[in-house]
Amino acid sequence: GFQDIDFAIPPLISALDDPETEVRIAAVEALRSIASDAIRVGSHDDAVRAAVSALMVSLKDSQPSVRIATAKTLAYLAASKRSAGVIGFQVMDTAVAALAATLGDRDDDIRLAALGGLADCGKFASVPPPAALIPTLKDESARIRAAAVSALAGFPCNLDPWLPFLLQSLEHDEPGVRDACALAMSRDSPPAVSIAAVPTLVAALGSRARNVRHHAAQALKPHVRDARVSIAIPALLSLLREPIYPDQPDYRIPDTYHSDPAEEAADL
Repeated sequence: GFQDIDFAIPPLISALDDPETEVRIAAVEALRSIASDAIRVGSHDDAVRAAVSALMVSLKDSQPSVRIATAKTLAYLAASKRSAGVIGFQVMDTAVAALAATLGDRDDDIRLAALGGLADCGKFASVPPPAALIPTLKDESARIRAAAVSALAGFPCNLDPWLPFLLQSLEHDEPGVRDACALAMSRDSPPAVSIAAVPTLVAALGSRARNVRHHAAQALKPHVRDARVSIAIPALLSLLREPIYPDQPDYRIPDTYHSDPAEEAADL
């Protein structure tokens, strides 16, 4: 019961040091369940913060299976409603640093779990995306690249420094990475890019790739009332002359591959 959370968490934290791998994993999973319940009702803040701090230490466990379970648990707790209020922004920042420290791991599953944790913790962090995250954008694995884009977009900073990469990946990368880039560029709270990125987006409106033109126009939306966006008008008018969904017999919602620049330009 909720009244027992303060009593249950300390022995589970101790079990994170158990010599048996299975016990450590079970302790991680139990902490996930108990701490998420506490976060949901907004209670036992000190006990939850102690659990999160202990889990960050388990990210350095000798067994990959424990590190994976721990990273997934931290991501789950960070994504829980009211997590920032219970866990606290300072602890979230520490969790970001701890997860970033695992991105050099050789195990893809561990790095994927860590990137998932960063995507959730980053939303509430007061720190910028960690430096260790940036090299994973060009990882050999498409799964890692896609997860890295999602993690980057999870931080509430503008994505201006990575906009050329996102535009290029939209055109040339694997399907999963294209999807992640499309979602990143469509973020509107906060806007994916700042007003300073408008010239880059205007240039992208002339791209040969249909999906690039679509998502470049979409990224302009949060700034549409700013007079500086008026430089995009000639390019947007050109988009309006394009046929709508020429490769689809029936209308459907645009996706990464079947995007419609003309419709997006009309919305602007």
